[in-house]
Amino acid sequence: YKLNLKQDQHYHILVSYLGYESFEFTIKPNSDTSKNIVLQVATNQLDEVILIKELPVNIKRDTITYNTKVFTNGKERKLKQVLKKLPGIEVDKNSNVTVLGKKVTDLLVDNKPFFGGGTKLGVENIPADAIESVEVIDNYNKVGFLKGLNDSQRMAMNIKLKKDKKKFTFGDIEVGGGTDSHYLAHPNLFYYSPKTAINFISDLNDIGKKSFTLADYINFEGGIGKLFSDPESYFKLSSSDFANFLEDQDFIAAKNNFAAANITQYINPKLDVSAYGILSTTKTTTHNQTINQYLGVAQTIENKFTTGNTNNTFALGKMEMNYKPNSGDDLSYTSFFKLANNFSN
Repeated sequence: YKLNLKQDQHYHILVSYLGYESFEFTIKPNSDTSKNIVLQVATNQLDEVILIKELPVNIKRDTITYNTKVFTNGKERKLKQVLKKLPGIEVDKNSNVTVLGKKVTDLLVDNKPFFGGGTKLGVENIPADAIESVEVIDNYNKVGFLKGLNDSQRMAMNIKLKKDKKKFTFGDIEVGGGTDSHYLAHPNLFYYSPKTAINFISDLNDIGKKSFTLADYINFEGGIGKLFSDPESYFKLSSSDFANFLEDQDFIAAKNNFAAANITQYINPKLDVSAYGILSTTKTTTHNQTINQYLGVAQTIENKFTTGNTNNTFALGKMEMNYKPNSGDDLSYTSFFKLANNFSN
């Protein structure tokens, strides 16, 4: 290095280099001067820097965990909109969920079954802003100690709530109105705490929208698994009068009232109780027109109009008690009731 300095003037010089102690001195040059400078290694090194990056997707054995905030923008309203943005997950128009081509059979919220485990009610009603992450559990078994001992065709989706939603009441209401006094009301209410979960969903409308479908009915009766375990009962169920009513879309007017409630209570680490109930009433009006033409000397045309009214009531309930005295034993008791009533005139 070389510095060109004026003679007989004082200069303060500072020499520094990354990782070394700085060296400074004062000089008043009056002729060409050489000075060797040796820097000492710095001892005040910086503390280690730890970088933490949240992975958008984490795969561990049979469980895939999605960090939902990586994929969402805050404009989503329901779980359904969140799931559609997660890679490998598809949601169809009936709110059936598939992950990597395999259908989700059980829905949990913070490890608690949501309305018996069916996906439709949860996918369409759980608020998006309450979701922290989504876990997909393959080879799922309700009995924990049996997981891994045999292959299971079940797949569960576990919705993890945000920390500030661990003990919280939240919900929303959707209302609408239209011409000819048509209406729609859809209120939801959810309460969660570490030991208690209560959910209430209802729907009132006169636009023919059925809140409880044939697919829901079959899922609550045992789902596709019933086809393999008891095919005769499955086909009898899918062809029953109530199933035909759920599939029927041939009407000129319909009023639908639907309500569903679910509660899960953890008594202690060994005992928990869960129950749900569903009530659906529907009033439909049908109109049939028949035209008959009779051939003969004098042709006669008969134009016949028939108007019918149908009232349907359907109630479904289930209570389940689970007792786990130790890691090797699991005892459960389940009671189930169903009521269907059909009146036509």
